[in-house]
Amino acid sequence: MKYAGPLLIENGLAMLIGIVATIFIARFDNDAAGAVGVANMLIGFFHLLFSIISVGAGILCAQYVGAKMWKEVSTITGISILLNLILGLMGSLALWFFAEDFLKWLNLRDDLLGYGTSYVKIVALVTCFQAMTFSLSAIIRSYGYTKLSLKIAIVPNLINVLLNYALIAGIPRMQIPSMGVIGVGIAAATSQFVGFLIYFIVLLTKIDRSLSLRSLFPMPKRVVSDILKIGIPSTGENISYHISQMLVTSMITALGALALNTKTYYVNIAMFIYLITVAMSQATAIMVGNLAGAGKSDQSYRIAVYGFQVSLVATILVNGVFLVFITPLMRLFTDTPEIIHLAKTVILIDFFLEIGRTFGVIFGNALKASGDVRFPVVLNVIVTWLIIVPLAYLFGVVLGWGLPGIWMAFAIDEIFRGILLFLRWRSRKWETKAFVNRDLVNS
Repeated sequence: MKYAGPLLIENGLAMLIGIVATIFIARFDNDAAGAVGVANMLIGFFHLLFSIISVGAGILCAQYVGAKMWKEVSTITGISILLNLILGLMGSLALWFFAEDFLKWLNLRDDLLGYGTSYVKIVALVTCFQAMTFSLSAIIRSYGYTKLSLKIAIVPNLINVLLNYALIAGIPRMQIPSMGVIGVGIAAATSQFVGFLIYFIVLLTKIDRSLSLRSLFPMPKRVVSDILKIGIPSTGENISYHISQMLVTSMITALGALALNTKTYYVNIAMFIYLITVAMSQATAIMVGNLAGAGKSDQSYRIAVYGFQVSLVATILVNGVFLVFITPLMRLFTDTPEIIHLAKTVILIDFFLEIGRTFGVIFGNALKASGDVRFPVVLNVIVTWLIIVPLAYLFGVVLGWGLPGIWMAFAIDEIFRGILLFLRWRSRKWETKAFVNRDLVNS
């Protein structure tokens, strides 16, 4: 819990900021909220591309920190920042020039398309900085400085809330005009840039004062290779899942504004159901990575099982509470009776989905942290495209069950995926997958 506590607060704060922004924009315009939700899914896809580097570097750093090989940690840090700077610049250009085309693929039309395009283009201006923030955050956490990461996150999140409040509806007495979706974009972009500056300054002054560009030239090919060996499979699973989610979102969008808006609002509530699981999985991954680097596989195994047990109990309790209070929770976003009624059906199905997600998130992250990254990506790509996409189309579109049918497909996917990842962890085949060279550690 030493690591999980700060991560829980940090993730909860980030989720809360997202919910506050959604509430502000929903009060301004329901359709604008739905458009921003789809736009964030598009931006999230590019964030997953940046995670290829940050996840690989974070896991490598955690193992080398456990082995106390500090020179290698510094080299990994520099390479990670440089590679994500390059990827971030490419992402910024792609989002700026092709925002409208991307959103059309997701079935946004008319006013929704205009809202989404404006938002994406504003956020695109700082995408390169957000890419580097992914690396900086992962590196700082790999040292075990989760409390420091929490403190850093407070300032940009506070800026996000204040700007959303001021810019979406405006403050006439202060002569601040109502900017709607553009205000949401400005708030997001400003907070992301400030977050990057703080992370970068903290890394150079508090974490790694020896960081230098000299260690990157000539480029250490082995380190880049190890980062990609971890990052591509590890993030590949999330990229595959995210693409499937964008495809399913296009199905939901085609169902109409009612289904899309319900999904947008409910997702903000559901994030708090699996908040503890996310925090425990991140803490578990840090500890498993450190222990794997030190060659302590028995302790790694027990840490992951403990993290799962805590997460499962918490998920069931929180889901039960949200099930009881779903109506007042949804009224934070909207008073539309049809949306609230649809959300009541979705949360019943989500109860089983979240149990499956607990298995998958905890043991999936533990496997990656141990170095066993290939199995999760192969499993998740197969399961995603053989279960979630076909079943979402069958239940939601062909059988006409709409959003509840699509949520049933999500639940089946998470449960099946989670059980297989748990069985892989129990097999202990991951014990020989660590990237740290044991001979170098012993010497």
